[in-house]
Amino acid sequence: MLLPIHDRNPVVHIRFQIVTCLIIVACVLVFIWELSLPDTTQGKIAIFRLSFVPARLFGLADGSLQPDILWGVGAIASSLFLHSGFGHLFGNMLFLWVFGDNIEDATGHRRFILFYLICGMVAAGAQAATNLHDVTPMIGASGAISGILGGYLVLHPHARILVMTYFFLTFRIRAVWLIGLWITYQAVLGLVGDGTSQIAWWAHIGGFAAGAALIPLFRRPGVLLFDRDVGETAGHRQRVLARHQTTQIAVVALVLGVPLMGFWLFDLLTMPPALVLLGFSIYLLIQNLRAQAAHDKTRQDQSAAKESPRRSVIPRIFGRGKH
Repeated sequence: MLLPIHDRNPVVHIRFQIVTCLIIVACVLVFIWELSLPDTTQGKIAIFRLSFVPARLFGLADGSLQPDILWGVGAIASSLFLHSGFGHLFGNMLFLWVFGDNIEDATGHRRFILFYLICGMVAAGAQAATNLHDVTPMIGASGAISGILGGYLVLHPHARILVMTYFFLTFRIRAVWLIGLWITYQAVLGLVGDGTSQIAWWAHIGGFAAGAALIPLFRRPGVLLFDRDVGETAGHRQRVLARHQTTQIAVVALVLGVPLMGFWLFDLLTMPPALVLLGFSIYLLIQNLRAQAAHDKTRQDQSAAKESPRRSVIPRIFGRGKH
């Protein structure tokens, strides 16, 4: 178990992560409301109505329940603020607090709201795709927060994260390793699970893939992909840039490979989603290669300027004397 505590990655475009904090406050208030409900049938029905149930969106196989698209979309949004217990709430809000500010910084406040909601909807759709007629309610912000992790991996793979493990031991680890281990864990349990788990593994995988794919479209102009190691020296940052080729291949492999494995496993892969995933991966590579080429050109120009001889700007006043 690795719990992120802090990342060495300050915001640079915004003064404060107001939307991230508002989401946390909203989730806490909704959880307090959940605790105030009586432990009766009426209380459970109140939560059920705000939860996302795939069968309500896609209908039942026998036709006894017809699809309700409007309710389904609304239920996905409301389910993002519900949690099953204190541990569920604490874990999600901790991840949101550590990683959400940098995504909000990269996208801006308004686009961050849209990014968060789209990732949550894609996550719910990915989980529902495993069983379109499932009547089990889905709640929690983990799908949307998984999208934040995917976006963070694409933007800041070299940022150092302070994590805590068993016996309160702490150490720092790069985001590419922490998030890579996390999504691998989700994929393994999603692939080998028998469907009886109370954790929506495929919601995490789908949200993660959505966040990684969408962040290039939602980021501010000038925000580079794979291109920041905040908190390090300038010399170290230059050395990090030399490792981008390996990093981008690893990230694209995670973003593309994990969802494809799941789609193939459940025989859900068709040509359109395969092309979309492939297109986003190629887009990520092209964007980073362009940024790397621009950076290399800037360094070459700077080196050439340093090596060029300096011309004196002081005019000669005295000529050579004649003998």
